[in-house]
Amino acid sequence: MSEREFISRFRLNRVAAMSLCSELKPFLKASANGYSVQMQVLSTLRFLSIGSFQYVLADVFHAKVSQATMCRFFNSVLSVLMQLAHKYIKYPSTENQLLEIQQGFCEVSGFSNVVGAIDCTHIIINKPAVPDWFVYINRKNKFSINVQMVCDADLKVLDVVARWPGSAHDAFIWSLCGFEHCLESRILSHHGYLLGNSGYPLKRNLMTPFSNPSLPREYIYNEKHRKARGAVERCFSVIKSRFRALHDTGGTLLYSPNKVCKMVVAPAVLHNICLKYGVENPEIDVFEDEDPEP
Repeated sequence: MSEREFISRFRLNRVAAMSLCSELKPFLKASANGYSVQMQVLSTLRFLSIGSFQYVLADVFHAKVSQATMCRFFNSVLSVLMQLAHKYIKYPSTENQLLEIQQGFCEVSGFSNVVGAIDCTHIIINKPAVPDWFVYINRKNKFSINVQMVCDADLKVLDVVARWPGSAHDAFIWSLCGFEHCLESRILSHHGYLLGNSGYPLKRNLMTPFSNPSLPREYIYNEKHRKARGAVERCFSVIKSRFRALHDTGGTLLYSPNKVCKMVVAPAVLHNICLKYGVENPEIDVFEDEDPEP
């Protein structure tokens, strides 16, 4: 299998995939019927890339493994990726790292002191089998999980919050995520701020666009804001294009809300691993709805 075909199937390149297998090996074990950790990891990557267990069984295991066994592999790998999330998804803790993020946003937009772009995206799910199923209905009348992410100008995920139902407003998720308080001392000491759309409240560490610009400087501000904040929309699009299980073109997710939340964090971890190992971003064919929540 060529490197190009390997990336097409598993989304990571060979070096990244083998490194991931080595990192996960202490937490996983070969199955009773002899399937290695490597096979379990690759089958999980393949599922996340297409969203179909049936396809994985035919493509990776050549129909020699039951779907129940494949599900066990998937759950095990998913749990370990959740444990490793703090290693790959974290906000910079040093002055130099913050300055690098600020420089990155300044280069693409001319906007100074930006330390992250924030937004939410909806992951479409099937109607949950829970008493309060109605809270998962979003403003487009679909069942979903509303996921908040913060990224830098290079589309690296710095923070992810995946636990709120589709009816939760973006601003509500921000107010309760704890990220604001965690960053306040670090951001303010560098006169930095996050950029969010007009669905977020204007805060001293969260800048939003002018809703009705009238002066030239307000239009200029909005244009720079749009260019810088666009990073998080591109980040969503890249992740969903790379891991089709997260987009409804790969089929609506039929799992419990809790499992879907894990299925969101794992691709975010893998996305950052792709950036670390220089895996080229896929062609984007999934685009985010840019309209902020009212």
